[in-house]
Amino acid sequence: MPPTRYGAASARRPNPADVTIVGTPEPPPTGADGLPGQFVVSHGFTNSGRLDDTWRYDIETGAWTDISPEGERPVERCLLRGVWDTIRDRLVVYGGQSTSEPYLGDLWTLSDSGWSELARQPNPGARNLYAMVFSHARRQMLLFGGRTAAGPTNDLWLFDAHNEFWTAADTFGGPPSPRYSHDAAWAIESQSLFVFGGTDGSTDLNDLWVVSSRN
Repeated sequence: MPPTRYGAASARRPNPADVTIVGTPEPPPTGADGLPGQFVVSHGFTNSGRLDDTWRYDIETGAWTDISPEGERPVERCLLRGVWDTIRDRLVVYGGQSTSEPYLGDLWTLSDSGWSELARQPNPGARNLYAMVFSHARRQMLLFGGRTAAGPTNDLWLFDAHNEFWTAADTFGGPPSPRYSHDAAWAIESQSLFVFGGTDGSTDLNDLWVVSSRN
């Protein structure tokens, strides 16, 4: 099983039967290895330093497997998030913090062929402790807020999983205040992003927001 850590990226690779596309007849994605219900953990931090390994837990068998691939991989880091891209069947991680850089802004994907960096402009910029979710129906990854060199932020970015580009979201209504270390979840029924809590660096927060965008 994985060594002890915190501040890691994690995501659940769903059973294909759990994934549907709202309003379309498109079939659910099928994992390349055919295994359902997996939980993936990557990178993170311990008192001994940062990590760059990746582990998979098979929910059906209860077994951990080290799936760290050979070759290039994201530098050791923590304070990042991960999502499972059900369109392309891959883990996606963004940014975080390394030993030499307090704020990273690189985007990486992990598939059966290994890690790949997706260098895209524009992008959300260097940050850590943001919230990130994935919407299969919209074919988008949504990234909200986080901590940057200039302080906490409250911007929303959308990553098109099919065409692989970032867009700054056009939101409406009063946005949540700038924050980091918050939690978020994607509501399939309402096709909206729920954001809860976090901190602005001086005050801990417990407010709940529903964030929507025109794009």
